[in-house]
Amino acid sequence: MNTPTLERREGQVKRISIISVHGCPCIPPGGIDAGGMNVYVRQTAKHLSAQNISVKIFSHLHSSALSPCVTLDEGVQLIHVPAGDPSLTKNELPQELEGFTRFVSQYADSRSWKPQIVVSHYWLSGIVAEKLATEWKASHIASFHTLAHLKPAAQTVSMEHLQRVETEPRIARQADSIVSWTDEEASLISEVFGAERDRIETIPPGVDLHMFKPKSILEARRQLNVEARIVLLFVGRLDPVKGVDLAIEACAMVRDRHPDIMLQIVGGGSIAEFEQAWQSVREHQMQDHVEMLGVQPYHTMPNRYAAADLLIAPSMHETFGMAVLEAAACGTPAIVAKVGGLATIVRDRINGYLIDNRNPREYADKIITLIENPALRQEMSQAAYGQATNFPWEKSVDKLTELYNRLSLSNGMLHHCSSNGHCGDLQLSA
Repeated sequence: MNTPTLERREGQVKRISIISVHGCPCIPPGGIDAGGMNVYVRQTAKHLSAQNISVKIFSHLHSSALSPCVTLDEGVQLIHVPAGDPSLTKNELPQELEGFTRFVSQYADSRSWKPQIVVSHYWLSGIVAEKLATEWKASHIASFHTLAHLKPAAQTVSMEHLQRVETEPRIARQADSIVSWTDEEASLISEVFGAERDRIETIPPGVDLHMFKPKSILEARRQLNVEARIVLLFVGRLDPVKGVDLAIEACAMVRDRHPDIMLQIVGGGSIAEFEQAWQSVREHQMQDHVEMLGVQPYHTMPNRYAAADLLIAPSMHETFGMAVLEAAACGTPAIVAKVGGLATIVRDRINGYLIDNRNPREYADKIITLIENPALRQEMSQAAYGQATNFPWEKSVDKLTELYNRLSLSNGMLHHCSSNGHCGDLQLSA
């Protein structure tokens, strides 16, 4: 009897669906409900398509969407799903997930689109992906990006949606695989949710080393019309978890010694979050030393990073810290909280400083150390760039593709076994 053989080869996976309900890759990072995940979705899709993999991204139709369907790159289509009002916030989307799932299913049927892999980003997308993967007999790979479990630990005031608290553990236990960005995140998912550790792959994000690269600080400032002699940069949403109040207070302490300092804050937030940040600015009499720049076009960020003497990221929690990695690629050292994935990027006293407390004085002292020691800053700048070169997108996506091929092979073997009952006869060629 002839033995059926499944060959494992490069490019085995040809079709992937990415479910990113609230993280549309067309939305610039830094706004409300928009951050590193948006960049991650766009970049991974782009590099997957370069490997001749067809990718369709499904995201909720939002107010700034220019078209229902957008071709992002050759082989990458973004479909905006009209489920609920386009103005809905992330916290209002759970009620629209059934309609979202139904639309994607009907869209796929009408175009005979049957992916081998369904990738979900965040718990909202996980709910959708579970159902679609079952319908399509595809493998489901989940990424959480943040966990409800961590928000209370970070002492934020927001209340997580009850459905999220109940859903994340189920998604973690039922997904065919989980992609985490750090080993710390992988261990946490396993311990808190009871997911088998061998189903969790640690694959860090990457950085576009062609876009983000070292540049003359004077040239970058000239292009941005930055006149301040000392420039500190904060990049992130004005969510309290990002620590913008601490950044403002620390810079106020530095201002007492260096009155020519300027803190640039790049990122958006709600009206209440902007008001809170401005209140902190007024309390510390920093009106002449803080620029609230809001969300900036993504293509301008290399200049923003290069124009800064250093980046400050005093987050209460950070799954990875893509802004810190982008800054490093531009040769900008960072002073960051020793939390989450930031320690993956910043090596203490090598390419920046890790601070394990919430004391603004600690941040201020490290800022002063760097701005008063140009030689040390230059040394850390070179080390920051060197560290960033360990994280090219190509390396990250190659690992993702290996995982996709492995799961697709296993899934194909499973369906073969279930259809003919002769699983023992199936052999895998090397």
